Amino acid sequence: MLNKIIGFGIVGIIATAIDFASLFVLKSLLGVNVYIAATVAFLLALVFNYAASMKYVFVAKEGLSVQRQVAIFLITAVIGLLINQAVMYAGIEWLGMYYMLAKFLATGITMVFNFVARHMLLEK
Repeated sequence: MLNKIIGFGIVGIIATAIDFASLFVLKSLLGVNVYIAATVAFLLALVFNYAASMKYVFVAKEGLSVQRQVAIFLITAVIGLLINQAVMYAGIEWLGMYYMLAKFLATGITMVFNFVARHMLLEK
């Protein structure tokens, strides 16, 4: 389990860097609406996260088809995106947080959800 957590952490750090850098470029440099920018950034990081997680972190249950693995990953990703957006909205609109600080909080909460959900649904 420790190796899995370490692998998940390494993949997560890279995906988070993609997510944060994309959000910053889209919002601060290109002027894209913060919630649209956050969605696009999340999805870019998700593509990397899926490929790396399935290759280096999670071992699918025996007999679990690739289509089902992708479906599980996408369902947990959509829920993760909803969590991310809700936390960002609450942080920005209700708590008056700087958008990158709200993103940091959203990332932490979403990361815990993703690990637990994917471990439960994809593992042997």
